[in-house]
Amino acid sequence: MSIINKNFISSNLVRNLFMIIGVAAVGLASTQALFRDVEQSQQGVFVVGTLDMSVEEPNGQVAESIVVNNVGESSNIQGGKTWVVRNVGSLPGRLNFGVDNIRNIENGCNEPEALVDVTCSSPGVGEGELGQNIQTQVTLTKNNTATQVILATLATDQAGVYKEQWIANVSNRKIPPGGSVEVTFAWQTDNYAFGNEVQSDSVMFDVVYELEQITGGV
Repeated sequence: MSIINKNFISSNLVRNLFMIIGVAAVGLASTQALFRDVEQSQQGVFVVGTLDMSVEEPNGQVAESIVVNNVGESSNIQGGKTWVVRNVGSLPGRLNFGVDNIRNIENGCNEPEALVDVTCSSPGVGEGELGQNIQTQVTLTKNNTATQVILATLATDQAGVYKEQWIANVSNRKIPPGGSVEVTFAWQTDNYAFGNEVQSDSVMFDVVYELEQITGGV
């Protein structure tokens, strides 16, 4: 005959009931979602700015090449050309200037030149003597103030001098959007600067402007 201990059954039942409740509570805590709120700003947009330069003569005329014919017709030669450089883009730019591809050409020799010049090839690129006898001056006008920034000849080996002097002597090369500067390229010589060695010689070169994007400074 079995004797059932009611107290033992009751205590086990209570303990098991607490365990079930505890497991249920842990399961509820692990599945409960956290509160959150999401806000969205207006649409973001990135637009690339523009860097654009126009080079023209004063009064809106189209810039033309520098051409000087029949050098030596008068007792001296001198002249100049002015360009208006505008930043027509939306970003600030740093202006660079240079004279590249200087080509002094012999163009052969007539009898008087042949007596004093031993380089008489035709065309004789690099053999001409005219460029070394032409003095050039570059002036920058900004905010109504003119400053001489370059002094060099048109000798073939002078090409790098233009860029070097521009960088060294122009303290502020920045042109803001809508801004402009004037650059004047002047040249001169006289009949005492050369002799028969330059007869029929010619000099060719490229004037180069570059507008480089900047984020500040000069």
